[in-house]
Amino acid sequence: MWCGKSNAACQTKTSVLLVGELLYIISDAGIASCIEAATGKALWQEPIGGEFSASPAYADGKIWLFSEDGKISVIAPGKTFQLLAENQPDDGFMASPAILGSAPYLRREPICIGLRRATRRRLRVR
Repeated sequence: MWCGKSNAACQTKTSVLLVGELLYIISDAGIASCIEAATGKALWQEPIGGEFSASPAYADGKIWLFSEDGKISVIAPGKTFQLLAENQPDDGFMASPAILGSAPYLRREPICIGLRRATRRRLRVR
């Protein structure tokens, strides 16, 4: 479990994501954080909104966040926060995605969805 400046930044369900030298965390309450792995220094903390059980994923050079109510948020890795896209499909996500090549695959009842390049273009992910 990791907690930031407030209890809203506590992460108890999701795993931490390491990309390069930076750790990315999404709290149960939808607060995204970035921390230097070597020093533990918090670089940024931003509200994404929603509740999260799925761990953040890294695919196609981007960090993907999947909320329980279905919102997909895509952020750029880096020392400053940059939201690239947000989309709201019909169903939510409780499980972490699997990554195959550069595409996240999402488990939703009763199917599995792969976000291939054509789908990502429709979702307006840069």
